[in-house]
Amino acid sequence: MRNCCRKIIFLISFIIFSFFLQSPAYSKDFILVPVAIQISSKISDGKYSIEEITKILHKNNFKVGIIADRDLLKWEYGIWPLRNIFKKVIKFNSILEFGPKRYLEEIQKINNLYPDLILIAGFESAPFYYWEGSFFKNNLKLIGWHRHIITFGLENPQDYYNLPVIGNTKALQKKFKIKDILKFWPILIFFFALSIKNRLLKISLIIFSLMFFLNNYPFIELLFTPYSKNLELFAYQNFIDYANKKGAITIWAHPEAENIQKIGNILVKTTEYTNLLFLTKNYTGFAIFYEGYNKVGKIGGLWDDLLKEYLEKKRKTPIWAFSTLGFDYFGNLEEYLQETKNMVWIEKLEKNVVLDALKRGRFYCIKGKGSQNFILEEFSIEDKDGRKAIVGEEIFLNSAPIIRIKTKFLSDNKFPFKIKLIRNGTVIKIWETDNSSDIEYQEDYKIKNCYYRLEIESKDLLLVTNPIFVDFKL
Repeated sequence: MRNCCRKIIFLISFIIFSFFLQSPAYSKDFILVPVAIQISSKISDGKYSIEEITKILHKNNFKVGIIADRDLLKWEYGIWPLRNIFKKVIKFNSILEFGPKRYLEEIQKINNLYPDLILIAGFESAPFYYWEGSFFKNNLKLIGWHRHIITFGLENPQDYYNLPVIGNTKALQKKFKIKDILKFWPILIFFFALSIKNRLLKISLIIFSLMFFLNNYPFIELLFTPYSKNLELFAYQNFIDYANKKGAITIWAHPEAENIQKIGNILVKTTEYTNLLFLTKNYTGFAIFYEGYNKVGKIGGLWDDLLKEYLEKKRKTPIWAFSTLGFDYFGNLEEYLQETKNMVWIEKLEKNVVLDALKRGRFYCIKGKGSQNFILEEFSIEDKDGRKAIVGEEIFLNSAPIIRIKTKFLSDNKFPFKIKLIRNGTVIKIWETDNSSDIEYQEDYKIKNCYYRLEIESKDLLLVTNPIFVDFKL
C-alpha cells in the first residue's frame, strides 16, 4: 500500500513538473531592441554628461542605455600598527562622492525627457584589492584593482551607500560582538598613565593610548581590509550575494584583462582572473567581447565549461554572455555604439521588462562594422507538438528538436558569413551564405540535458547568442 501511494505521488508530481516546464505553443510576440551596457559619465571617470550620452544613444537608435559610473574610486594605505592614523588616501569622482540620490535623480530626469529611450542606473565596482610589499622598502604593490564587476538594477540610494566594497568602511562593519570590547584596551593605558608621577612617561603613555584609541575606532571588526589577502574570494562572493538580494544584475567586466602599470612608486598589478568565474557563484554573466573572448567566450572555451556545470547542477543559474562597451573618457562613444551592442527580445519597452530579459539571457551579443546591417531575427527550438523556446529559455521536448534560424540584412550591402550551431561546446553544423537566411534544421536524435547556441561570423561581424537549454522526455 505504501509503495502504491509513493508511485501515485511520484506520477502526480511528474505531471505537474512537466506542465510547468513546457508550453504547448509558443505565442509570445517579441520585439528586438538594441541595448548599450557600461557607459561612464562625468559623474565619475566619463567623457560626457548623462544628457550628452542620452543624445548620442538616441541619435544612434538605441532603445536602452545602461550607465555604469564607478561606485567608489578610492585607494587607501596605512602604516602598521596605526593604519587608520598614518595613512594615505587617494579619491576620485564616483557615485558615492557625488551622492547616490543625486545620481538616480539625474538619470530619472533625463528619462523623463526621452520617453522612447530607457536609461538604467548601474555602476562598475572593484569590490576588493590588497597590498603587497612595504612602504619602507619602496616595493608597494596594489593587487587586483582592475577586477571589476558591472552591476545594474539598484534603484534605492541606500543600496548604494551599503555596497560592500573596499573603502566603503561603514558598509563593511560587522555586528558588534563581545570580543570587540578588547579594542577599547587603550582606555586602560590612559587611566594607568594618569596614576604615573613621572611627567614625561605620563604624557607619552597618554599620547600612546589616545593614538591607539583613535586608530581602533569604530571598535568593530570589518569584513575585510586591503591587508587581508586571504579574504579575496569571500569579498567577491559577498558582493555578488548582496547584489542578488537586491535583485540586481552582476557581470564580470573583463576577465581576461591583465593590467600592470607604475603609478609613482606603486606597482598596480592585476592578472587575468578567469578563475574567478569558476570560484564565484550566482553572478549573472561576463563581458564576452571586451577582453573575454580568447579563453572564455570562444567555442569550447571556459564559458562552455560553465554552462556544462549548470547542466550538471553544479550551478543554480546559467551564466550569460554580455556585450559591454567599457566606455569612459577615451575614444568616440558613437563609434563604440556602432561597433558593439546587445540585441534583446522583449515584450514591450519598459525598464522592468528589459531587466527581466537581461536576467533571463534573452539576447545576443554582436560586434563589428557589419552589425549595423545585420540582425538575427530568430533562434528557436521546438518539437513536432509545437513546444518552442528561444534564447535564454529552457524547455522539455517530446521529440527531436527542430532548430530555426532567421537572419536578415537591413540593406543591399550584403556580405558572406558563417552560421555555427553549437551543442554543449561543440560545433555540430555550419551554414555558409551571403544572403538573408531562413533555416530549419532537425536533429536526427535526442541528447538528454543539453544546450544549443549560435556563433555567426564574417570579416566584419561576430555574433554570439546565449544558449537554449533542452531536455527530453525519454
